[in-house]
Amino acid sequence: MADSCSKLMGCLGRIPYPSLIATILTVVGTAVFCGCFYRAIGITVSMLNEAFNLQEQIDWMRTVQLFVIIVSAVMGGLAFILLIVGFLATGATRRKVYTGFKSRLGGRITAAFLLIISEVLAIIWVLVDCILVVPCVFFILIMSLCGIDFITKMDGRQNCFNVTHVGFRLPRRFKDEICGVELTNFCTSAQEAGPLYIAAFVGCLVLVIGLIHFMCCLSANYAHIKDGIKLRKYEDAAKFPTDETEFSTLTKGGNSKTTY
Repeated sequence: MADSCSKLMGCLGRIPYPSLIATILTVVGTAVFCGCFYRAIGITVSMLNEAFNLQEQIDWMRTVQLFVIIVSAVMGGLAFILLIVGFLATGATRRKVYTGFKSRLGGRITAAFLLIISEVLAIIWVLVDCILVVPCVFFILIMSLCGIDFITKMDGRQNCFNVTHVGFRLPRRFKDEICGVELTNFCTSAQEAGPLYIAAFVGCLVLVIGLIHFMCCLSANYAHIKDGIKLRKYEDAAKFPTDETEFSTLTKGGNSKTTY
């Protein structure tokens, strides 16, 4: 029983919990962002095409949908790569993998490279989150107008919506006002797409938090790999001190190196 508990504790000690949490945040954020944003773009294309006949002007949004699928696959793969690096740099696994000079050097280079990649991606996703503020605000305005000015007005007049009400101007060859059934369909689509854009914004924010968490983990892993040999010698000397002078020297060196 004691042996089983010891093995279980040893296995649990090899799990990189910070990297695991960062992976969950990154995967969940990516899934929410990509799923909601993909669906929201499809609804937006349909509602703008049906209301204002902007098919040629919004074809680029179809390309954005394809890009979202690629991004979801890349971010999911990167998250699991970073999790594997976390496993290799944790506990007893680190002591077995990063034993020689070349293996430690390779581990440090890998951690530094992934740290740079994570920093660049974090900056990019912060910019994406800022861009998502625009559709979120736009659809919040549309939903507010639909709920107050169009849907609840019961004075017998035909309700119409002009895009200039929300600060947009279309070329003269396109109509900028919709009424009646077109307006009802437009409001219905807006009330469906608006929450999706907001959910995509939140998912992107969670993704950024996951990447920041990964940067912290990679910085710590870099330090662990760099000083792994010294820490192992210190732990061995602490368990089996064969020479009081040697143990004292390692203690001083270990104290000076474990302050990272």
